[in-house]
Amino acid sequence: MATLYLRGVPQELYDELKALAASEAQSLNAEALAIFAQGMHQRRVQGQRRAALADLDALRARIGRTPGDSLQLLREDRAR
Repeated sequence: MATLYLRGVPQELYDELKALAASEAQSLNAEALAIFAQGMHQRRVQGQRRAALADLDALRARIGRTPGDSLQLLREDRAR
């Protein structure tokens, strides 16, 4: 297992983490790892969302449609 050292942690952040760990009945290390893992998961999900949106934009550009086109097509169809 790897070891990670953090330097320059502001005192108020350290105190907040320490208080949170105590309120969760966890060690400072366990609480920091849990927060770090949660943050990494959120970053991964955000990256996947950005990639999916970029794929949709590329598809729209390729087929020449915009998100509002389907509504216009429905209106035209109903008008017939």
